[in-house]
Amino acid sequence: MTDIRNDCLNLIMAVLEEHRPSHLVMAGYLDAHRDLPDMDRSFVKRLVIGVVERRITLDHVIDSVSKTKTAGMKPVIRNIILMGVYQLLYMNVPDSAACNESVKLTKKRGLVNLSGFVNGVLRNIARNKEELAGFGNDNSENNTGRMSIRYSMPEWIVRYFLDNYGEEAAIKAFDYYFEPSKTCIRCNASRISPEELFERLTARGICVSRTERARCMVLRDNPGLGSIPEFTEGLFTVQDMSSVMAGEIADVAGNEVVLDLCAAPGGKSMNIADRLTTGSVLACDISEQKVAMIEENIRRCRLNNISTRVNDAAVFVPEFEAAFDIVIADVPCSGLGIIGRKPDIKYNMSPEGQKELVTLQRRILDNAVRYVRPGGQLLFSTCTVNRAENEENVAYIAAKGYDCELQRQLLPGDNGADGFFYSKLIRK
Repeated sequence: MTDIRNDCLNLIMAVLEEHRPSHLVMAGYLDAHRDLPDMDRSFVKRLVIGVVERRITLDHVIDSVSKTKTAGMKPVIRNIILMGVYQLLYMNVPDSAACNESVKLTKKRGLVNLSGFVNGVLRNIARNKEELAGFGNDNSENNTGRMSIRYSMPEWIVRYFLDNYGEEAAIKAFDYYFEPSKTCIRCNASRISPEELFERLTARGICVSRTERARCMVLRDNPGLGSIPEFTEGLFTVQDMSSVMAGEIADVAGNEVVLDLCAAPGGKSMNIADRLTTGSVLACDISEQKVAMIEENIRRCRLNNISTRVNDAAVFVPEFEAAFDIVIADVPCSGLGIIGRKPDIKYNMSPEGQKELVTLQRRILDNAVRYVRPGGQLLFSTCTVNRAENEENVAYIAAKGYDCELQRQLLPGDNGADGFFYSKLIRK
């Protein structure tokens, strides 16, 4: 397993040291290693995502036994030890294997002189696992710090949840982030009924369950989408239930002309297109690469009522003014609702970053409000829980001549779905 662990180290460093998005790093690796045995694929996913998820907790455990704190370690050594500790505390890996393989990996990286240090730290933790298992569960008065360690969550995010939603909601959200990932799919009802899709998937031996949303189902054990004919035929697409709900609030007669300003990878555009008869959707995003993602999904789902365009949503387009019955503005956001899917978000976002995002969001919304025809609908949404990015932006839109007909904040874990905010506003 040493080579696999070396791959894991490269992936972890790409996320934690180079700040590359974890979901893209992992997807790229798995795509390039399609012949990897299932056991090895599972090991890589579990170890890499686990270390990223538990980084703060792991740092705390290491710092409690090591004179050299993680912040002062060489990045390679720090991440080798993080990997070793995760295996000791969270994986069904023998203590001896977790320690010995970490030492081998240290030597493989040309750091023989530090192999004894790595061995000492890990064996110390292995000997005291039961005692260390209580991290974050003490009765200290610093509730924020305790929850930060226990849930591996930056203190500023813990404080925000506690101040705005209370401890019960915070714990529910943080627990949800650690739940095993599941794949939520939306049936393309214009191609196949949800009932028939469910029967076909079940007949293939795929563990699938229905949800309260008629078109949404959950794949519990995803065998790989490329191996499912119903996926390659475009009979369903991957879309979290909260994102589906954000699109379902639109009043659709079937003949609407729709603009999706920040559409990639195209889930919301296709959700609306699936409900149209004579109408059409223009799906836009800022780069050729993002538009290519949309186009790939459109082709697979065989939807002929969607066109695409490379467009910067923050730049006004005169030809769009008052031209659309429905405008979808699912704007770039801090992503605090989807930390369970993209755990690196919690390390790369900050209160300052949120403020910068609000500025960008309002540049986009300044344009979006002008693209809706009088009487038309503006669907505004984010995948965060930050009131400045959500409710305050709704008030900002309303002040520009809109009536807010509906708004809802879903916290992570509500209805078994990601954290999401969505609203529907009508232009006067």
